[in-house]
Amino acid sequence: MLIKAKNKNRNNAEIEYRLGGLFLVLNQEKYGIKHLKKALTIDFEIHIILKELFPSIINNEKVKNTIEKYRDNNI
Repeated sequence: MLIKAKNKNRNNAEIEYRLGGLFLVLNQEKYGIKHLKKALTIDFEIHIILKELFPSIINNEKVKNTIEKYRDNNI
């Protein structure tokens, strides 16, 4: 369902965050980080959604590093 929504709404950060979180929870890190990067590019400000929807992935080092990298580029 999320893939269909993504295909209809190409630049929707919330969908990308949800896909990224879901892939990360399913240990599909490559796809999770890919979607996370896309979401951060679209709308960095709502990255807090990850804490609300997928609290278990927030402590993942790659997730932290990716968010920090985008934060540094958006300051």
